[in-house]
Amino acid sequence: MFYSRLVCSPEQILRLISESQPILDVDIIHDIFPSSGEVDKMLGAMPSDPIDASLAVLDPLLPPPSVYCRAPIPAQIYDTQGYSAYARLVCALLQVLIEDRQAARRNFWALRHFLALSIYADDLLQIPTAPSVAFQQHTSGKDLRNIITMVHQITTYLLTFPMDSGFHLKVVTAVCEGRSDVSLAGLGEFLADLITVSKGDDNVMDSRILRRVLQHLLSEVGMDEADQWMILARKLEKTGVYDIKLCYRHLH
Repeated sequence: MFYSRLVCSPEQILRLISESQPILDVDIIHDIFPSSGEVDKMLGAMPSDPIDASLAVLDPLLPPPSVYCRAPIPAQIYDTQGYSAYARLVCALLQVLIEDRQAARRNFWALRHFLALSIYADDLLQIPTAPSVAFQQHTSGKDLRNIITMVHQITTYLLTFPMDSGFHLKVVTAVCEGRSDVSLAGLGEFLADLITVSKGDDNVMDSRILRRVLQHLLSEVGMDEADQWMILARKLEKTGVYDIKLCYRHLH
């Protein structure tokens, strides 16, 4: 008897689960994927420095090599496409949320990881011979560019929508006073948490993620909102937090 074996890709399996959600009664984000805290730990365990010091030529907001010590890349298992466990996980999450925009708005925390993965992909495209913690050197350039495109799409969607008149002031106040604002939700809560995490870790990856978020949000702020962000930037600049200096430079 002849048996044929169908080998399904992870993307096909996720699509099948997504399409069968009403039948399976599965919350794909909470039942299939690790929690946000677990994904945060995976990113936190990875070196945050750029894969090569020469990237500072392309991105003037990267610090000089003297500011950081290049951490060794930890031993990892990569799949046949050259993806690390973190890259596989975030790519799968990206695939699900880019097709379900309402779920994306309910899981703003994932945006931090989409931007991190996009940065890892872009770095490897810029310097293909450098060792990457997220991807192996033989990873397809087409795949890396596709990741960057998808992340740009979902980032634009999540960060481009009408905001309350007091949005920026609420975020700045919450960060300055070190407290959570119950009126903040979705994007506001995400941004305040991202700045708080950046203050605590003060690493290069968080700096680059924060800058990409602020580029979207601060491009069309009014004078009053800009003044509030300048106050926050100058206050945190005195503490030597590198991440917030990016905010200051962007506004200045």
